[in-house]
Amino acid sequence: VTLKYDLNGNLLWDRRYLGFFGNDMALDDLGNVWAVGQTDTTGQNYYAVVKYDSAGNQTCDNSAPTGFEWTTGVREVRVAADDNWAYVTYPNGNFATVRYDDQCQEVWTATYDNGQRENPLRLALDNSGNIYVVGVSCSPDCLNPSQADFVSVKYDPDGYELWSAT
Repeated sequence: VTLKYDLNGNLLWDRRYLGFFGNDMALDDLGNVWAVGQTDTTGQNYYAVVKYDSAGNQTCDNSAPTGFEWTTGVREVRVAADDNWAYVTYPNGNFATVRYDDQCQEVWTATYDNGQRENPLRLALDNSGNIYVVGVSCSPDCLNPSQADFVSVKYDPDGYELWSAT
């Protein structure tokens, strides 16, 4: 469920999307709401990105099968300053970072894989349009969080990895 309230806390609108489980949302300068998470309507999990205009009308969506029986779906969404791009990150055994255009169409996907099991936790943008993703990396048999390494990855606006550090 995606909800919009006015400044006094009064509900303006609420929208539901195909069994959607939301993880994050972002607002752009035009008042559009980008909601991300996962959806499961057929017994298969899908990553989901949904965009609503300021009146609550769904303007676009994009979803893709996760390939997993369970997942946390898309973790985070950030909208670029020019409002033409949304960036999301999600776990797929590695870090997957995706850039979407304003019609929810995938522009590029960048995957970080250091041979371990990676799990992205946060996503940030800088004023130059670079994308930073941080998370943890652990061997496939790692069950203890204290055995995990922190990972940071920086991408340029076109999705090319500039550097990574553990």
